[in-house]
Amino acid sequence: FLKKEFSAENVTFWKACERFQQIPASDTQQLAQEARNIYQEFLSSQALSPVNIDRQAWLGEEVLAEPRPDMFRAQQLQIFNLMKFDSYARFVKSPLYRECLLAEAEGRPLREPSSSRLGSPDATRKKALVLDQDCTVLADQEVRLENRITFELELAALERVVRISAKPTKRLQEALQPILAKHGLSSQQVALRRPGEKQPLDLRKLVSSVAAERLVLDTLP
Repeated sequence: FLKKEFSAENVTFWKACERFQQIPASDTQQLAQEARNIYQEFLSSQALSPVNIDRQAWLGEEVLAEPRPDMFRAQQLQIFNLMKFDSYARFVKSPLYRECLLAEAEGRPLREPSSSRLGSPDATRKKALVLDQDCTVLADQEVRLENRITFELELAALERVVRISAKPTKRLQEALQPILAKHGLSSQQVALRRPGEKQPLDLRKLVSSVAAERLVLDTLP
């Protein structure tokens, strides 16, 4: 379901944080290695699978110098709440959820995700790669390069800034939907603009038109 929503990185990040917290504090070498992997995959400005967290929760690379098991707890909690109040609310209204309920009621096993490479346990994984890994980790594997567009979004009413990441084929309205849903707003209740400009942007435009920009989201009276 999250793959169809283009937000599978949220649950992947949450699971990575869960595994990270199980590393003993005394194992500084493994902590350092896994902390860098999580940071580079999900939290850095060049992350291939960036998660949308508030600016206050952003981490600089300097935190990797002193890793500890709970260092990503605030970021993990934000993503958990995003999935709980946004993704899950849409999931329970989806055909996939109804299919799962019906299968459970009839005692049938849940349908497994399809795989183009049967027999490979990693074939269905969409995990982004850390770019400074040795290329030998890709031996006998197929990889796909996906482009992501990121931009900063200032929530004027809340005085908060979040980072939005989306596929370049998405419309601005689609990219904003998780944030709007989290705060109980619809696209008719807000206006998106560039700082210093009054003219609102057309939400039907592709996110690629605002790549790396900072935008302001105003709540209409």
